[in-house]
Amino acid sequence: MTTAVREVAYNAEQSTKETQESNQQVDAGAKDIAVTVDAISELAKEINQASSAISTLNDNTAQIDQLVMNSTPRQRN
Repeated sequence: MTTAVREVAYNAEQSTKETQESNQQVDAGAKDIAVTVDAISELAKEINQASSAISTLNDNTAQIDQLVMNSTPRQRN
């Protein structure tokens, strides 16, 4: 009977250790996810800024094109 009690106590102790290790791994995984989410958010901001810059560049290019077209003498047949 004493052996059975010791075995149960040992198994309980092992389960506690494994649970603690699992909790540490979950915490580490949660931190990794948070870092990844932050990185994705920052990337999304940078993509939005790049998109805005490209849009501005497109508008400026259209304006330059109009200026060139208006200042170039047109060929008459």
